[in-house]
Amino acid sequence: MHESDLVRAIEAMLDRADAPTLLHATDAGPAPLGDVATFVAEQLGAPAPPRIHPEEPSGTLLSGKRMHALLCSLDYPSYRDGYAEIIRAR
Repeated sequence: MHESDLVRAIEAMLDRADAPTLLHATDAGPAPLGDVATFVAEQLGAPAPPRIHPEEPSGTLLSGKRMHALLCSLDYPSYRDGYAEIIRAR
């Protein structure tokens, strides 16, 4: 999740009486960490880190339903959006 969306979520949780008591900080397109690392490596033109068990999914996928209900939309809906902007800026 991009920091700007996280800050908006924290502010909304502090400001709204109807805010959820628990919120997973996840974007609209949660993905296994291995997918994120592969995407970043590709964007940098670097080899992707090897997967120990490529046939098995890794990590835990968390639902972003509460986040969406709280914010309605994210400035960076997926890890691809946020990381691509950071990489372009460098």
